[in-house]
Amino acid sequence: MERYREINFSYKKYILIPLGIGLTIFLIIGGVFLFSMGGSKTSKYNKAVNLYTAGNYEEAAAQFEKLGDYRDSKKRAAEALTVMHYTNGKLAFANGEFDKAEEEYKAAGDYENAAALGQEAARASHYAKGQAFGSSGEYDKGIEEFKKSEYKDYKDKIYDLYVAKGDKEIGEKQFDKALESCKAATTFKDTKEPVLKCYYAMGEDAESNKDLKQAGEYYAKAEDYKDASDRMKAAYYTLGTDALGKNDFSNAAEYLRLAGDYKDAKSIAKDAFYNKGVQLMNSKDYENAAVYFNLAGDYKDSKTKFNESKYTQGLNALAAGKYKEAGEYFDACGKYKYAKDLLNASAAEILLADKKYSDAASLYSKVSKKAKAGGFNVQGRRSFAINLNAFERASGTYFVSSNDVTVSKIITMGMFRARKTYFYVGTIPSQGVVIRYSVNSDGTFNMTGRVGWMRFTKFSADQSKLKSGIVYSDFEFSHIKKMPTSFKVKGGARMKYKNGTFTLTYKKTKSKAKFKSIIKYRLF
Repeated sequence: MERYREINFSYKKYILIPLGIGLTIFLIIGGVFLFSMGGSKTSKYNKAVNLYTAGNYEEAAAQFEKLGDYRDSKKRAAEALTVMHYTNGKLAFANGEFDKAEEEYKAAGDYENAAALGQEAARASHYAKGQAFGSSGEYDKGIEEFKKSEYKDYKDKIYDLYVAKGDKEIGEKQFDKALESCKAATTFKDTKEPVLKCYYAMGEDAESNKDLKQAGEYYAKAEDYKDASDRMKAAYYTLGTDALGKNDFSNAAEYLRLAGDYKDAKSIAKDAFYNKGVQLMNSKDYENAAVYFNLAGDYKDSKTKFNESKYTQGLNALAAGKYKEAGEYFDACGKYKYAKDLLNASAAEILLADKKYSDAASLYSKVSKKAKAGGFNVQGRRSFAINLNAFERASGTYFVSSNDVTVSKIITMGMFRARKTYFYVGTIPSQGVVIRYSVNSDGTFNMTGRVGWMRFTKFSADQSKLKSGIVYSDFEFSHIKKMPTSFKVKGGARMKYKNGTFTLTYKKTKSKAKFKSIIKYRLF
C-alpha cells in the first residue's frame, strides 16, 4: 500500500514538470514575438526618417508607405514624394532637361516656388527649341518658339532669326518676302538696318536689270546704307542727262534735282528747271513753278518768273479770302509790281476780321490807289476799311460841349441905324446825339441816330425874353458808303460831322432880328 502511494506520487511529478516547462517556454516565445512585432515598425519608421534626412526621398516614401497608418507615415510619404519631384525638377533643369523639369515641378504642386520654377522651365524649353530650330534653318518655327518663351534675350534671338530669314530670301531674290521679314525684325530692335539692307539689295537687282528709275527709288529708300546715296544720285544723273538730251524737261528736271551734287548735275539742271517751271506756269501750277524757278537760281529771268509765280498765287489767295496765305506769297516776291501794297491789304483784311478797324484803316491808307488785283476790289476794300473805322469812331453817345446863341437886331434912332448883338452861352443836359451803325453784306452801311437840342420859339435881343423848348429828331441812312458830313434834321436845323464833333446850327430871321444857335456835341 505504501508502495502504490509512492509510485502514484512520482507519476504526477513527471507529468506536471514538463507541463510547467512548456507553458513557460510558450509565454517566453509569445512575449518575444509580441515584443519583436512592436519593435519592427519603430525601426522601420526610424529607417524611413533617416532615408529622408539623407535625401533618398524615393526610398523614404516607399518605406513610409509600407508603414501604412503607423504614426504620421502617410503624411511623411506624401511629403517625401513632393520633395523628390521638386529635387528632380532642379536636377533636370540643371541638366538642360527642361520638359522633364517642367513635369517634375508640376508634380511638386504648390511646394515652395515649384509653380514659378515650372513656368521658368517651360519658357526655357521653348527658348531651347527656338535655338535648335534656328540652328537648323527652320526660322519660322524658331521664331514661334522664342515668342512663346519670353525668356532671357528672346527678342534679340527673334531679331536674329528674322534677319537670317530675310538674308536667305534676299539671296533667293524673293524681295517681297525679304522686306516683310526685315520689317518684322525691326519691331524687336530699334534699328532700320535690315530694311535698309533689303532696299539696297533691291536697288542692286534693279540696276543689274538696267531699270535705273526703279534702282534710284530703292537706293533712296536705303538711305545711308553703304553707298546707297551715291548710287541713287548716279542712277538719277544718267536718267536726267538722257531726258535732257531728248528735251524732256519735265523728267530731266526731276531726275537732275534728285541727282543733287553728283558731278555737274546742279549746273546742267538749271536749264531743265527753268523750262519745267515755264511748263508748270503755263498749266497754272504756280506753286510748283515757283519751286523750279527757285531751283534755276540766276538762270535767264528765273528770279522774275519766280516772283510772277508767287505774285499770281497771292492774287488767287486774296480773291479766295485766304489773306494769311496771300500775305506770305506777296512777301516772298518782294517789290514785284504791287506786292508791297497787296501785302498791306492782306494784313489789313486780317485786322478787319479781328475788328481792329483803326489798324486796318491805317494799313489800307498805305495801299497805293494804283494797286490792282483781279478778283479783289482793292480800292473798294480800302474805302470800306477807312469808312468802317470812321463809323466805329463815330458810333456812340455825344454830349453838348458848347451852346452858343446869337441874337442881333438893327436899332433905328432918327438918322442913326445900328446893330445890337446879344450872346447866350449855356449847356442843357438833355441835349445830345446818339449814333448807331451796321454793315451790309455789300459793304455799305446803315446809320441811325437821334439828336436833341434846344429850339428857341420866341426871339428877342433881350436875353431874358428868349423862349425855348427841347426838340428831338431821329434820322436814318441806308446803304451809304461813307460817313455823312452834313445833313438836315427836323425843325430846319442842320447837322455837320467832322473829326469826332457834331455841330448843329439853327437859324431864323424874324422882322429886324436875326437868330442863330450853334450847338457842339462831342463823344466822351
